[in-house]
Amino acid sequence: MESDEGEAGAPQSASASAASVEEDEDSGIPPANPPSRVSNLAESVGAGGEESTASLEAPATSPGGGVDHDDAEKTEENLTDVKVYLEESWVFGSNVSVPLKCFSLDNERQKLVYAAGYNLVAYDHTQKVQRLFSRHHSDITSILVSPCERFIASTDRGDRQPRLYILNVETYEVVQSYDSPHGTGALTLGWSHDSSILASLGGDAASQSLHLYDWKDLDRRDPVATVNLAELQQEQTAILFHPEDCTKIVSWSPSFPVFYQWDRESGSIQHRASELKNATFSRVTGKVTGCVFDTNAKAMLSSTSAGNIVVWEQGPPDEMDALIKKTDEAKEALANYQALPELLKMVPVKLVNVCESPITFLTTVNE
Repeated sequence: MESDEGEAGAPQSASASAASVEEDEDSGIPPANPPSRVSNLAESVGAGGEESTASLEAPATSPGGGVDHDDAEKTEENLTDVKVYLEESWVFGSNVSVPLKCFSLDNERQKLVYAAGYNLVAYDHTQKVQRLFSRHHSDITSILVSPCERFIASTDRGDRQPRLYILNVETYEVVQSYDSPHGTGALTLGWSHDSSILASLGGDAASQSLHLYDWKDLDRRDPVATVNLAELQQEQTAILFHPEDCTKIVSWSPSFPVFYQWDRESGSIQHRASELKNATFSRVTGKVTGCVFDTNAKAMLSSTSAGNIVVWEQGPPDEMDALIKKTDEAKEALANYQALPELLKMVPVKLVNVCESPITFLTTVNE
C-alpha cells in the first residue's frame, strides 16, 4: 500500500511544483530553477538558418537541484563555437585611394558610389539610403561607372580570391563576374566609350598585364585579349579608352604613357611605350599625372607634376635621328615604324606650362 501511495503521490508533487512556479511568476519572484536560455539560443540560431559547429543544450542539474558545473563549462565552450554573422546596415568612411563616382538616375536621383574597405557603397542622395555590396574579400582597388550609367564595375586585389564584378546600378545584382583576374586581382579599370568592353590592369611591375573583357558574352569567363607588360619594368597605374574607338587605348605610369592598338578579329594587342624625357624639351617636364584624347586634333594630352601640359602627336621617335646615318639600321627602323598603327606613332611634340604646382586632374569638355 505504501508503494501505491508513493506512486500516486508523484503526480501530485509535480502538480504542486508547477503551481508553485506559477505563483512565483505572478508574485514577480523568479523561480529557483528558471528554464535555461541556452536551449532557446540554440533554437533561435537554428531558426535563423545559420550553421553552428556545436549543438547547444541546457546544462544538466545535479541531484540537489543545482547546475552541474562541469556541464555548464562545456556549454560555455559550445557557445564560443557558434558562428554569428553580422550584416552591415550603414558604412562610415571610404577608401581615400579609390575616387568616388557620381551619377544620376532618371535625371532626378543623384547617386554616389564609393569604396569602404571591401564594401561597395551606393548612396542615394535623394532618398538618403545606402545600398551595400559586400562580396569582395579584400579592399576594393577600383570602381567605375559605365558611360551609359547602367553598370558599375568593381575589383579588389589580394590573395583571398580576388574578383571583378559588374553590377546593375538599379538592382545591384551581379551581371557578370571574373575570378582571380591577373592572378592577384586588378589595380585599375577602364570602360570603352560604348560600355561594351572593360579593361583591367593588374599584377606588379614585374608581372603586370592588360586584360580586355567582352563582358556581355556571359558564356565567356576569360578575357578576349591579353598583353604582358613585364618588359616595361614600371607599374602602369591608370587606363583610358579612346572616346570614339574602343580599339585604341592608353595607360600611363609616372614616367611614360603606353599606347595600345587592339585587333578585334585576331584578339592581338600591339603596344608601344613613349618615354617622356627632360631632354626632349630641354626643361623639367615632371611626372605624368593624367592623359586625355583630343579627338578634334587627333592628338593626346598629358598633365604633369611640374604644372605642364604635353601634346602628343604622330611623329618619328627620337632614336630615328641617330639611326638615319646608318643605312641598314635606318631602313629597318623606318620600315618597322611605318608598319605601326597610327596611335603607336605618338611622340611628345609640344610642352605648355600652365601653373607652378602639380596638375592633379585633366579632362575634356564638349563644346
